Amino acid sequence: MCNDNLHALVVEGTPPDNALRMAKIDLITEFAELSGDKQSVKLNGHIRLIHFYRANISGLTIAIVVIQEGDRGRAVEYLRSTGFPVKDTWTDEELAKKIVSKIKYLDTRLHEELKKYEAAMPKEMGEKMTADYFTAQLVGLSDDAGVHLTKDIMMSEFAIRIKNLQKKLEYVKHHTKH
Repeated sequence: MCNDNLHALVVEGTPPDNALRMAKIDLITEFAELSGDKQSVKLNGHIRLIHFYRANISGLTIAIVVIQEGDRGRAVEYLRSTGFPVKDTWTDEELAKKIVSKIKYLDTRLHEELKKYEAAMPKEMGEKMTADYFTAQLVGLSDDAGVHLTKDIMMSEFAIRIKNLQKKLEYVKHHTKH
């Protein structure tokens, strides 16, 4: 996952990129939760909602196209599976207007969420999780732990070690104040 290589997540098959992006977010969120990084958990919550809104807008847009191509039944089946209310008495035009209205609503929510995400993003957060960044963090943790940690370490163990180091630092900071 380092260097944004989403395909490193694939064990077998060819999942769509959107599924890989969601898996990456889930892994990053789990890592942030394990390491006690509340800021990352908050950011990943925003990212998850942004993806949710985008996916819903895409699905609704496709439903309009499917209706226009004459396959109303397939579009209605999809819409109902997402919880979108559809009355059988609506014409194609009425249904399309309802869908467009929902898309506008979701687009507004998407833009609001993007603003929240940007506002929550710390200025120094530009550093990406590269292999070099991970190695530097691993070396620092190794020095503190007094043992040599290798790249074979599980991310969950790495996250817990970071959390434990943060607790130690907070303890020292709290108990050295006069």
